[in-house]
Amino acid sequence: MPAELCQTVSKLEELAQDTLRRLERATKAQGSSNVSSITVQAGGVGVWLSATCCAVMLAALLVLAVVGAAAYTDMRADIRALRDTDNAIRAYIHTGILKPATDENRETEDVR
Repeated sequence: MPAELCQTVSKLEELAQDTLRRLERATKAQGSSNVSSITVQAGGVGVWLSATCCAVMLAALLVLAVVGAAAYTDMRADIRALRDTDNAIRAYIHTGILKPATDENRETEDVR
């Protein structure tokens, strides 16, 4: 078992050395300058597509904002109407018309 392990390790070392040699040769052949550059060429269909998507997104945002504002205004009007109705009912109850008759009032009504 240890002999097989030693052979495997030696083969891996040989492969690693071979890979390093090949990489060194490849970099020498390219004339490596250790300078990397990224070039982006923007134009054509990609730019038009992204600009169109942004315009559609902004238009949808504006439309939804207007619809949301209208719905919010209607909702506030409904809440205001419900609050006014509730206040009117409370005012009617507090006038005393709907108060239950007390025991004293019942006795005077029975006497009459």
